[in-house]
Amino acid sequence: KEALEKIAEDKNRPNNALEAQISLIIIRMNKIKLDEKFDKLSSVWNDFSVALEEARGLGEFKADQLVQIIEAAGGIAGNAPGYNELVEKMAQFVSDRTSEAEGALVLLKRAQKLDFEDNFDMIRFLGKAAIGLTKREYTDHLIEALQLLMLAYRSAGLLWAARASCAFLAASIVMEGEEDSKLPVSFVPTMKIWAWIALELRHIPDILFAIQLLNGALATLPLTDDSKEKVGEDIQELDMALGSLFLNLDETNLHKLESLPDILEALELFTARSGLLYTLGHAKVLRADGSLPKSESDEDANNLFSILASQPVGKNLRGPLILNIEGPQTLNTTILGMTVEVNIEGGTRSILVAETILGSLEAFF
Repeated sequence: KEALEKIAEDKNRPNNALEAQISLIIIRMNKIKLDEKFDKLSSVWNDFSVALEEARGLGEFKADQLVQIIEAAGGIAGNAPGYNELVEKMAQFVSDRTSEAEGALVLLKRAQKLDFEDNFDMIRFLGKAAIGLTKREYTDHLIEALQLLMLAYRSAGLLWAARASCAFLAASIVMEGEEDSKLPVSFVPTMKIWAWIALELRHIPDILFAIQLLNGALATLPLTDDSKEKVGEDIQELDMALGSLFLNLDETNLHKLESLPDILEALELFTARSGLLYTLGHAKVLRADGSLPKSESDEDANNLFSILASQPVGKNLRGPLILNIEGPQTLNTTILGMTVEVNIEGGTRSILVAETILGSLEAFF
């Protein structure tokens, strides 16, 4: 330490002096960790920030070790605001020294070390990282960032922003697949999450589209037997959740779905079809096609659908039912305790605009 302090004071050799300063900060950080006096780490993050500023003005200074040490320090930093500020400064430093994409990777690595309890910090890091990773050679990293960003938005209850990120992610995966003429297997969990986000938004066309793509992936992708079984179970789970949603709809929304049972049957969503037909009052149709066995009494059928309707997923869903139909309708979200409603006349273009507005507002705030 004494030897380093002497070198650090020699301003005639700025590169060596800075190297010594950084070594002294590392010694102090390690002592704090050994003494378990973690409340003193804030001064360490501040001193690393100062070192970065000095390195910015020294073109010949090799900063790789400094960057690696700061990244490694995340293991003891937790989610300290001072450390997060340091990481953002470091990302900018790396961007200026090398490229925007390399700086974005710094932010991605930091986000990967956070828990979803820190979803807003994850969103901030990942949102910036995604912008910097849009070059083709960084596609794999972009997909990693978008996967986490989608989950972080969802964990924060920002479902329209999660949906927008999911669409961006799905497009990126498909474009990557076109390069190799083979769709990556990561497309499957993306569609599964898209379906669950759609369910939470009560966005019926999205749910059906995602399940259609899941069925296609199940039939065509080179999945292992275990993976195929898992995807099949996931689709069954979505089928039951959708059935629960239908059984909890009010009469006005139900009548908008009278043409849906045939689509549900084509997608092999038999539980959802049965729930919808039953609540629409078409129990005879279910008897006729064998969906309700003759051995099962009306009381047994009623109990069965009551159990399906009482699933938590069916009762916890709120907001308007989204059907992409013509005519006036309202889409909404809640941001910072404020309800935002977008009233539209209906039609594909206005629906797309409304969805974009809601996703953008959630991401912005």
